[in-house]
Amino acid sequence: MDRYPTIYRLLYSLGLDVIAIKLDSCGLLYAPADVPTAHGLVYVAWKITKATFSLDLTIQKGT
Repeated sequence: MDRYPTIYRLLYSLGLDVIAIKLDSCGLLYAPADVPTAHGLVYVAWKITKATFSLDLTIQKGT
């Protein structure tokens, strides 16, 4: 848990879950993913163009 910032430790101590999205493009220009969690599905997709970065994030209710 030491690798997480203080805010994450606070949220965990309160019994709350945290979803963190971290981009590591590895040279890709587009990547979609469905990520199953213990509380439901998280969908994330991102796209990089010359002038923009876009992120599509869907978290199911109750996740």
